[in-house]
Amino acid sequence: MIRLIIMIAALALAVWIGLNVEQSPGLVVITFAGWRVDIPLWLAVVLVTLSLFAIHYVGLLLGGMINTPYYLKNWSKRFRVTRSKQLTHKGFIAFVEGNFTKAEKWLAKGAPGSDNPWLGYLFAAKAAQLQGESKRRDHYIQLAQVDEVKEHTEMAIGLTHAELDLEKGQYAESITALQILDQKSPNHPQVLRLLQLNYFESKNWPALADLLPTLKHASLLSKSELAVLEKTVVKEQLGSLEDASLDELITRWQKIPRHMQLDSDIALAYAKALIKVPAPLQAETVLSDSLKSQWNEKVIEFYGYLHFPEPQKLLSKAEHWLKIHPTSAGLLLALGLICENQQLWGKAQRYLEASLSLEQRPQTYASLGKLLEKMDKPELGAQFFKKGLLLVTPCQP
Repeated sequence: MIRLIIMIAALALAVWIGLNVEQSPGLVVITFAGWRVDIPLWLAVVLVTLSLFAIHYVGLLLGGMINTPYYLKNWSKRFRVTRSKQLTHKGFIAFVEGNFTKAEKWLAKGAPGSDNPWLGYLFAAKAAQLQGESKRRDHYIQLAQVDEVKEHTEMAIGLTHAELDLEKGQYAESITALQILDQKSPNHPQVLRLLQLNYFESKNWPALADLLPTLKHASLLSKSELAVLEKTVVKEQLGSLEDASLDELITRWQKIPRHMQLDSDIALAYAKALIKVPAPLQAETVLSDSLKSQWNEKVIEFYGYLHFPEPQKLLSKAEHWLKIHPTSAGLLLALGLICENQQLWGKAQRYLEASLSLEQRPQTYASLGKLLEKMDKPELGAQFFKKGLLLVTPCQP
């Protein structure tokens, strides 16, 4: 509607000007250096208008020529950004699809022109590592660290580097990087998680034991997960004390909470460490306390291997337990071993055979075979050795 009104007004103005020019055409006189030029007014107006249009477009042309390098630069930049986005997009898709060769290629090419170059380089590093290319991985990590916004990406880059080192089995490098990050950002959840994994995979049990209180305070693990981890750490630490003295073992044991001391696996690990000292009296006490708290077949079986200074006490205690646990194959095996140590051959044979009637175990067959050899029954003993061997390595059809 507005355009229609403007067109009507322009047409009316043109008609009015035409009528007035016809009635009073007017005259424009131009004199210059003795020359005189007479031009009708309407023609002068037309010439001036055309001149203004010509000056305007010549100015635009000259301006465009002057600004051509700037326009080309902007066009080139827009092209690089668009191309970078396309390459980065393709790279991430290839990474998710598991095509790590193409993912690395496209992400590395797309990173320089993207809004977040460090992110592209990090995933290019991941893709390189998944191809087993450690040198290219480190190169991409270095490129990511050169990014202008390093202060905002340092944690992400450091965590990625540490995670890649962990996956590669380079535990020392990963731990060093994580400790630096921990100093800058104490108790960062992902730093703590990666430290936990590093210590666990590298079997650095003392360091993991020191980290446990922090993990517990940060609530990174559920109660069940934390309990399993604590148990594993204590068990492995006890098992690693090969040359420890009795005093050192007792000191370490006293630092363990009572509920964990009664745990079957932990008590068994401690008893084995005590046997190496040797300290059979202390080992027997630990095993007995654990069995009173929680009956365990592995623990009672190991009980039969104790070289106790008073074996009759072992036998009496074990036979008392048999009244409570008459169907325990491990207890019957232990009784057979205890009787064998006391040269009670017939009694030992009965206990071992009773154990086999409840559960067939390779170690029970081997113990019975060894006992029968002592009883001058090598052929019969060989039959039990064979049966035990077949349990471990069954014949292929």
